Amino acid sequence: MKNLLFRTWNPLLRTWNLLFRNLMRRKSEWKISDLENEETKERRVKEKKDARQIEAEEQIAVIEAWESFQYVRAFLLLIQSFFRKYILLPSFIITKNLFRILLFQWPEWFEDWEQWKREIHLKCAYTGVPSSENEFPRIGS
Repeated sequence: MKNLLFRTWNPLLRTWNLLFRNLMRRKSEWKISDLENEETKERRVKEKKDARQIEAEEQIAVIEAWESFQYVRAFLLLIQSFFRKYILLPSFIITKNLFRILLFQWPEWFEDWEQWKREIHLKCAYTGVPSSENEFPRIGS
């Protein structure tokens, strides 16, 4: 039964197949008008301009964010410098000398405090150029 149906439908399928192939070839041979090509070119150019504008706006936003970040960075560096000089290092000196006492060694209080007094922290501009010890670097330098 299946074979009989296939035999009857096979010639019809072949003719339909040939007919549709010919129709498809004719459609593919049609050319797109120049107006459509110009419109697509204009659209592409416009999209590229929009993409460039969006990219430029994003770069400006990043630059502005970094400018505001410099103030936060400077503040954090000052806090870190103060914490290290007046809290962390003295606690290390005290701890070190207490352990030396517990190990029956001579403590080095005087040498450690002299080195602590000689420690300085340089204030630098954003570019890394050191400035005066008494003044903060000016904005924009």
